[in-house]
Amino acid sequence: MYLTKLDNNQTFTSIYRSLLIEIIAGNNEGVKNEIDQAIYEAIDVISGKKEAYLIDNKHFYFTNFLISNKEILNKEIADTSITNNTYKDIALALNA
Repeated sequence: MYLTKLDNNQTFTSIYRSLLIEIIAGNNEGVKNEIDQAIYEAIDVISGKKEAYLIDNKHFYFTNFLISNKEILNKEIADTSITNNTYKDIALALNA
């Protein structure tokens, strides 16, 4: 019921912030794998390895958010490792 009162952007950001907090805490490996997949997909689009129109619908808005805020992923594009700092940086960007 609470989510129905929020606009789409608030719902999107609050859900993904919650998921990222769970990942940073070391919980829910399944969610981590899903989020990592979206992050790697955004990296592929940013680096030109994949066309944006081919991104998976499952995390479409999140992946587009990452593509639009590609400066968050600059380090990960170079060495393709996702660290807790990456998750924290994304969560902070979602707060902005």
